[in-house]
Amino acid sequence: MIIYPWGDYKVVKVSIFWNIQTLKVTQPNWGEEFEFGTSPEAAIMFSDNLEELKASSCEKKIYVCEDFQQDLVDEEISQVSPELIKDIGFSTLLMRGLSETGSIHLEEILGEKITKITNFKMIDTKVRGQYTDLLSDIVERGGHSSLRIGQWFNQVTLYLSYLEEKGIALFPIDVDCVVVSNSMIVQLSVPVENFYKDYVTKAFSPDASFESPFINSLYHLEVQAQGNDITYLESNKVVLISGHWNRSVKNFTPGLIFHSVPRFEAESKKEYNSYRLEQIKEAALKGQISLPGSSVEMHELSAFEKSANTVQIKQMVKFFKENGDLSNITIEGMGALAESYYKVKGGSRLSPQELKMTFQALTDPDTLDELNTVINSLDSTLPLGEEITRVGGLIEEMDLDELIRITGQAQAPEEKTRISGVTQKLTTETWKVKRLEVAEKLEKELSKKKNVTAADVRETLNSIFEESMGFSSANLVDSIAEEGLAGAQKNWSRVSGSDITSQQKISQLDSALKSRNIMIAKMKNLLEEMKSAKQASAPAATSIITEVDANRTDAVHLDQLRQSNGELLAAKARYEDEIRMLKQEINTQAAVISQNQNNEAKVEKSAGNFELTIQSKNQQLEKVTSELRLLEDTAKALNIKVKSLEQKNKILQSQLEGASNEAESDATKVDTRFVQKIKQLETLNGNLQEENKKYQVELQAKKAEAHKHALENKTMKTKMHQLERQVANLSKKRAA
Repeated sequence: MIIYPWGDYKVVKVSIFWNIQTLKVTQPNWGEEFEFGTSPEAAIMFSDNLEELKASSCEKKIYVCEDFQQDLVDEEISQVSPELIKDIGFSTLLMRGLSETGSIHLEEILGEKITKITNFKMIDTKVRGQYTDLLSDIVERGGHSSLRIGQWFNQVTLYLSYLEEKGIALFPIDVDCVVVSNSMIVQLSVPVENFYKDYVTKAFSPDASFESPFINSLYHLEVQAQGNDITYLESNKVVLISGHWNRSVKNFTPGLIFHSVPRFEAESKKEYNSYRLEQIKEAALKGQISLPGSSVEMHELSAFEKSANTVQIKQMVKFFKENGDLSNITIEGMGALAESYYKVKGGSRLSPQELKMTFQALTDPDTLDELNTVINSLDSTLPLGEEITRVGGLIEEMDLDELIRITGQAQAPEEKTRISGVTQKLTTETWKVKRLEVAEKLEKELSKKKNVTAADVRETLNSIFEESMGFSSANLVDSIAEEGLAGAQKNWSRVSGSDITSQQKISQLDSALKSRNIMIAKMKNLLEEMKSAKQASAPAATSIITEVDANRTDAVHLDQLRQSNGELLAAKARYEDEIRMLKQEINTQAAVISQNQNNEAKVEKSAGNFELTIQSKNQQLEKVTSELRLLEDTAKALNIKVKSLEQKNKILQSQLEGASNEAESDATKVDTRFVQKIKQLETLNGNLQEENKKYQVELQAKKAEAHKHALENKTMKTKMHQLERQVANLSKKRAA
């Protein structure tokens, strides 16, 4: 049995060709036609017969089933339920992927079917919780349950965080949320590099592993959403990951659709003239790395692919080779060599790693080949964008001497150039006229093309020089194209960040406001059409009424549109107020930061004063301590002298007693000299005792003073430590 998913589509043609029946189907809003086959040989096949699908050679196989089968994820077979095929929102996504046409923006492919739409940008997966909260708020306002949709979104962003670590998924990511009737669709537009289906199928593996968390990161995703759509757009290098939910369907069979997601093995077999793919294949054959089909190892970008200054590295290599002797060049001398380049050419200052890469390109032919391969890839893939104006400006500012130097044209005044078929001498004045003409033609020709690359600049500029100047120069063309490419690479690689929450909310409000304005403009146009329709014939009016709403009258619909218009204008005013409040909040935060900086300066000044005070106290403490040591030494000397006198006194007392015994109890015979000597010693001893007491009192006072200074010093040090902690805390807050 063959199932056809047209839903809101019309079958416009049925044809038989070599017994293969095809159906051409058109979608009313697009006007596009595409074919679906009804046999195993068709390019696209829908069937509820799994064996038939497996045996067919279709490029795209879609199994219409009531039960989801996990093992089919790795067999190139998508799965979808009959309920999903009938849903207008999901069928539109399905047709976009199958036809490989249409816009990546949901509001463009769903058009007037959308009743609500919200957009925001996701800058970093490391704060997935904030984005999940933001999405949950949007989902709740859209009348859907945020639990299942939030789980789906968190699981997808976790998966993307692993790809981001390996340089496969790039940021920012656009997130679109739309409501179509009873359905909600959430779509993530993810810029990617070298994305393969192997990265998806491995993530759906049921085998959980602590060592390899990438495996199993998307397992159970199919039960979080009624429909999952993964579409890879090779021309845009974008993967669209979409989830679909219909609140009117309670019991559902999950669906998983893949569109144009290549396998690594198939891609590696293509004969690309690419250094990187050849290296991967050779390494795989040697067993150095595993292909993603058998493991989850990601393919790392080379250092030149990661750098934002690859073009400048190429220019520096060229400059050094043309202007210096490289026979004795060393990695240590690259810094001085780079300074000579900056003085002449200017440009960004390279990091030590980039200087090392420049040195390797100068000394190693294989590294130089790798650099040239990356430059060639950038030539043909990296869009120059706003750098086109700069490219034209380079020609307008180029003087004749510089033209001669770059092109190698000698003796410019004697050279001839053909102008409109007439030979004319190339002078400064003629070059001033011709360079404006060349720049104008270049910008005009490039403006006709989309996503202009450096290769386009080379081709166009070479043709214009041949036509206008009568000669061309590969050096001139390369120089100008590389200047534009260098600026474009820096713009492409630049990542800015600030307050995530405020940025996302403002982005969300701006997107909502933009969508509201578009809807208001559409309704105003519709009102004008209806006014014109009233003046036309009745059949024409009926036709317009039927197109807008077959069940409503002109007057009722007009009143409703006016009411809706008023509501939208009021909503616009509310959004503008919210944006204004957010800006005020940002200004308030800036004022708080400024105040914190002032407080920090005051604290630092106070800390400086405390340091001076502590130094003064330390000096006082040292002085008192020195005086204390002097007093202690004096007291020790006095004690020694007192002890000496006491010893002499004892000797004299002993002599006196001996003399008294020999005098036969005659007191008058005692030598008066001894009595006088004793009195002198007693007087001297008393004086020494008084002096010692005086020194002891002074010593105790000095000890008390020293103790006081020590306590003050300890208190000051404690306050100093507190101030240092305050300064550290303020520094952390300011850094945060």
